[in-house]
Amino acid sequence: MKQETVQGKRIGKVVGIAMEIDRMITEYETFTSDLLKWIETTIESLAERQFANSLVGVQQQLGQFSNYRTVEKPPKFVEKGNLEVLLFTLQSKMRANNQKPYTPKEGKMVSDINKAWERLEKSEHERELALREELIRQEKLEQLAARFNRKASMRETWLSENQRLVSQDNFGFDLAAVEAAAKKHEAIETDIFAYEERVQAVVAVSNELQAENYHDIERILARKENVLRLWGYLLELLRARRMRLECSIQL
Repeated sequence: MKQETVQGKRIGKVVGIAMEIDRMITEYETFTSDLLKWIETTIESLAERQFANSLVGVQQQLGQFSNYRTVEKPPKFVEKGNLEVLLFTLQSKMRANNQKPYTPKEGKMVSDINKAWERLEKSEHERELALREELIRQEKLEQLAARFNRKASMRETWLSENQRLVSQDNFGFDLAAVEAAAKKHEAIETDIFAYEERVQAVVAVSNELQAENYHDIERILARKENVLRLWGYLLELLRARRMRLECSIQL
């Protein structure tokens, strides 16, 4: 009975070790599959280049990327290290038990995990570069839009003031006064025609924003059209004033 008890304990120990080894193999294969699946899914996600079309949107995406780096990724790196320790422990236990050490299947070896992790790091680096580049582009667009608003505001003010100026018919009541008014009108015309370049500068900035697919382009285009409308109306008023002035000279 004593001999049978000893043998039973020995068999129990062997069976226990075998069960422990099986459990560790299953654990290694399951964790490896899960980690590799996470790596591939993450690489696919990082390769996506559909960025938000606004500065705030890209800043949020950069925040999400930062969260991935500081919160989501570190535990996976720990898992990767734990898998290497688990495999080493498993193989050591099998050698100690005079068993042929376990070799992971093709695609689930430590070297495969390391290669996949290297691809992840490369994809991560490329994602960061692309996000930074898009952030700079959106910042430049916002600066360009602010420049457009400043220019448009100045043009609207100047055009409105000159519309009031050319709407006045203070030509005088004798030939000398009217001729003096004609000379003054020519000077006004020269100033106004020279201003067309500044109006076109507003159009050029608007076109640049449109070409770069600026997120608030509808408002920009509407304001550009307003500037052009004011410009066209000013030219009409200018022509009408010249006609009235010529009539006054003939009279």
